[in-house]
Amino acid sequence: TLRQKTHSTNYGQQSGVGFSPGFDVDYRISGGFRVYAGLDYCVSFPDTDTNAEYRSFFGTLQQLNIQFGIKF
Repeated sequence: TLRQKTHSTNYGQQSGVGFSPGFDVDYRISGGFRVYAGLDYCVSFPDTDTNAEYRSFFGTLQQLNIQFGIKF
């Protein structure tokens, strides 16, 4: 479910199906010190009521998440 709102206004929500394949790599440097990296691709297909000419735009949401950091 995708909820659309600002601090004071609620614009509604959309439900649909989503997939999020990805991978994470975690490498121990020494003791409890580690570095990690990850890549996820998210694609969602919300049920959107709109004109037929806009369905391909609003009917598929895509997102690429890249993450990296350190752990102690």
